[in-house]
Amino acid sequence: PDGTYLTVRFDDGSVYRVNPECEPGPDGCDESSRTEMDDFPEHWLHSYWPQWDGEAAAAPTPIPGSSADQARAFAEPILAAIADRPPDYENDFDHSSADWPSGTGISGHPSHVEGEMGFDAGECFATAGARGHDEWACYGGDSLISFPADFVLDITGRLVPSTDPSGDGDWQIQFRKWEFGGFYALVVSQDRGVGLVRHGPGDGEEVDLANRPAPFSDISEPNRFQIIARGSETAVYVNGASFFYVDDSGYSDRYGAGTINLGVCNLSDAPLQVRWDNLRIWDITELELP
Repeated sequence: PDGTYLTVRFDDGSVYRVNPECEPGPDGCDESSRTEMDDFPEHWLHSYWPQWDGEAAAAPTPIPGSSADQARAFAEPILAAIADRPPDYENDFDHSSADWPSGTGISGHPSHVEGEMGFDAGECFATAGARGHDEWACYGGDSLISFPADFVLDITGRLVPSTDPSGDGDWQIQFRKWEFGGFYALVVSQDRGVGLVRHGPGDGEEVDLANRPAPFSDISEPNRFQIIARGSETAVYVNGASFFYVDDSGYSDRYGAGTINLGVCNLSDAPLQVRWDNLRIWDITELELP
C-alpha cells in the first residue's frame, strides 16, 4: 500500500510479495527479492493505491479498477452482513414446489414454442422446443410468489448439452418483473458468456449492461451464480468469485418487487434444457450497513 511492494499470484495459486526496486541480473531479480505469502493482503486491491511521492498517507482510499474490483467493493459488505443470517427463501428442488409452475405448455414468448418446466432428480428444469437456427425459441416459468427488488440470490445452474452440435442457446434468471417485457436478466449463454440485460416494457428497449466470457470451461457442469441487487447497482459472482458490477443509469423504481423467471432460450434444431438447484434468496431491503 505504500508503493514499495507488489504482490503476484500465479496460476498454481502461489502468491509472492516482490520488491520492484530489486537489482535485476541477466535473468531478472533473484529469489531474495520475493517473499512467499498465503494470499493477497485483504486491504490491498487488484488495482492501485493513490501515491504522493513517498509522503505518509494514513489509510488512503482504494480506487477500484476492474469490474470485479467494483463488484467486491459493492457486494462484500452486503455478503458479510447476511453471512450469519438464514435465507428468507430457500428451495433445493428435491420435489415439486407450489412456488413454481410445472408441466408442459406453449410459451408466452413470441416464438410460441412448446416446452416443459418441472422437477426431477433434485433439480428444477426448463426445456424449450426447437425453431431452427434462425428463430429464438424460449420457454420458462414465472415464480408464483413475489420477491423483493433488493436481494441476494444464490443458485446453481447447468445447461444439458443439445443433440444439435451447431446450435446455440442460453439460460436466464429474469428478476424485478413488473409487466411482460419489463425486467432485468442474468443471461448465461451456450458459448460461455455471462451478461446482464435490462428489458423495457412490452417489445421495447433491450439494453446490454454487461457481458463477459465466463470463468468456467464447461457450461454443462453445475456452476454457482450469485446476484447482489440493490437499487441501481448489481454485482454478479460466479463460483464464489466477483465477476462484474453494473450501476445502471436507466434504473427506476418501476423495477421493484416482482416475480422471478427461470427460463431457457434455444436457437437450434433440437430441444434445449437447463437445470437449477439450491436456490436461496435474502431480502436486503432494510439491510443497514456499517
